[in-house]
Amino acid sequence: MCTAHPASPELIKAVWRERWGGCVVSPNAAYQPPDVQGLVLLTDGGELAAIATWAPTRVGAEITSLDAIIEGHDYDARLLHMLELFLTEQGVRCATIVTSNDNLRAFQLYARRGYRLVAIHRDAMEHVRKIKPSLPEIGEDGIPVCDMWEFEKGL
Repeated sequence: MCTAHPASPELIKAVWRERWGGCVVSPNAAYQPPDVQGLVLLTDGGELAAIATWAPTRVGAEITSLDAIIEGHDYDARLLHMLELFLTEQGVRCATIVTSNDNLRAFQLYARRGYRLVAIHRDAMEHVRKIKPSLPEIGEDGIPVCDMWEFEKGL
């Protein structure tokens, strides 16, 4: 049985440096590790399986990142469920999350978990590239990376 625990600021910073280029950019904000809180999912052996981060918003919480560190075991889906429960316990009633238009796996995960597509931010990745110039033009499955998809779920 995997267990969820708060993520340390140092771990968030290390994961974001490795996987996100040090910051996460959404249509609403450019987040740095000190701006967010995190939750980690550990395997029975204590190995890091997944990490999620979020920031409070005026209407709920924005999930800023969700990473399966160990692939192929649905750890990201499990942690997303645990994070939703945690946020609900904290009084959060609405969660949002964004992904780039090439991330079809994320689209499927969010849709299966009850998130609804509420906005398409056309050409938003051009704004992201101003902050993170190394962001590729072509992403997963050869899809041009140009838009952000915003999802929302009532908790």
